[in-house]
Formats: sequence, structure tokens, C-alpha cells
Amino acid sequence: MSASKETPSIAADAHSKSHLVLDFLYHDSRRVGSFLSQFESGHLTQFTRTHEATESATETASRELSLGSTHLLAGKHASNDSNLAGTRDGSQRVYDPLWTNARAFLDYLNEHDLIQRDLADATLGQFVLATGFLSIQDLVMFKDAWKLNAIQKMIKQGAGIGAPMGNLSAAQKASVKEQQNNMEALLELIQIMPHAVHATLLKAGESPAMVWCSLRDEYMSIPASEIQLMHGDFIPGEWSILGVLSAGPDMGVDVSNETGNTEPGVMQSVVGVMSKMLLPIIRISLGRPRLAFGVTPLLIFREVS
Repeated sequence: MSASKETPSIAADAHSKSHLVLDFLYHDSRRVGSFLSQFESGHLTQFTRTHEATESATETASRELSLGSTHLLAGKHASNDSNLAGTRDGSQRVYDPLWTNARAFLDYLNEHDLIQRDLADATLGQFVLATGFLSIQDLVMFKDAWKLNAIQKMIKQGAGIGAPMGNLSAAQKASVKEQQNNMEALLELIQIMPHAVHATLLKAGESPAMVWCSLRDEYMSIPASEIQLMHGDFIPGEWSILGVLSAGPDMGVDVSNETGNTEPGVMQSVVGVMSKMLLPIIRISLGRPRLAFGVTPLLIFREVS
């Protein structure tokens, strides 16, 4: 490799000395590493800087021995002895390249124009970047709350369930009874649903949009529970989510008849039919909002001056 060609990791290390500093809230190191490994120079697993200093001194001694006799023996013997003395002082520092790889990945995508910033024009599987107001919701904190009678009562009251039905017609009473049964089923079902950390970003400007994604705890630089205890719903500042576009907003398209009924298997069984009935409820209750873009998050960050 020529000396003028910087690797992404070297470029990021040099760029980190600039005035632009990024505050990373989320970094999916495994996915970022998998993408960096596909670039021509791979990605760092360890970054080491070594400094070494050496000091030496050499001492030389010469000796000469002469033997002589006028009749029997004559000769001369010479020898040199050298003594090398020195000291060596060295230091080594090992750095974690985790955040260097994050900057290298972001710089590489920017330099090669691989980021789509207009979500409306992005295609599924494309790198997208959205900037706006960020909300973090740690639903794991509330998993056991649904079992509490007080919480269930508040939810039912918010849905208008439990109001007197004396002046309602028979059809209206039947409708309210159905809503009550559905709410009871939902409250029982929600207790066994997967609870995760959700991030929602509201993108303002000429092309407003909502971006939704789920986050994994091991890739958070700050625990989601601490974020909510500090800020509540929205985190102050302007944040950016870099990720892979996974889904677009639901536009009311009914795809239930597009697959047909000729395909056997679990999807046509009682389990499959029940799954198709429950999955939309689960997604709407604890998943992506219908009008939001779905993104597989790679980095969440903001600029720090």
C-alpha cells in the first residue's frame, strides 16, 4: 500500500484530532466491524503505540606483549578488548479501537457518498442518516408493571372502559363488551411480550419523518434506564441515527391476499392464523408505529463543540 493511501482507521485517528467531537450514545460494534471488514483495509482489533530510547557506550583496551632473544626467540603479541555497555528504556500504550472504528466507519461512508439523508428517496437495505429530536424508552422497566391492578385500572379508564352503560343500546353494549374483552386479552398478552429499549427520532425540516428502532443494551454507552431517570422522554440536543433502512411507513396496503392460500405449512394452520392476528397487535403495542420508518441502528451520536 502506498504511503499516501490512508486506511479508514488511520484516517479516523487523524480526524479525531480535529475540533469536531462526536458524543456516541449507541454503537453496534459487531455490525460496524462486519462492514469495516468488507472495506479494503479491514478494521482494527487493537491499537498500540510504542516509544523506545536506547543509550550505549563502548570501551576499548589494547595490550601488546613482546618477547625477544638475540639467539633463541623473537616475537610480538597484540590484543584488543572491547566492552559494550548500554541502557534501553521503552514504553507501550494499548488503546481500545472501538470508537476509532466508529469514526472510521462514518468517515468511510461520507467519503464514498454511501449515506442517504432523504428517507423518502431511500431504498430498503440502504445506509440512511436522520437527525432530529431523540426519545429513548426503556420498556424493560415496565414489564412487571402490567400485572399491577392499579396500572390495569388506569389503562382501562384511559380506553373508556368501565363507564356506565345504562343509556346504551343493545348493539352499543355488545360493542363495549367486545372492547372490554379485547383489552383484557391485551393486558394478559402484553405481560409475556418481549420488552426492549426503543428509540424514536422526529426529523424536522423540509422532509419531516419519524424513525423508529430498537436498541440492545450491550451497545449503549449509557444504560437506557439512567437516560430516562435523567431526562424522561426526550433527550436534549440534536441527535443523529445512522443505520440500515429496514421498513417504511405502513401505507394501508393489504397484503393478506397476495400470498394466496395454496402454500401449506404453519402459516395456514390454526397457529399461523392466530399468529397473523396477534403479531399486528404486538407490533402496534410494543413495536414500530405505523407511520414510522424502521431502521436497524448502527450509530447514534451528536456533535459536541
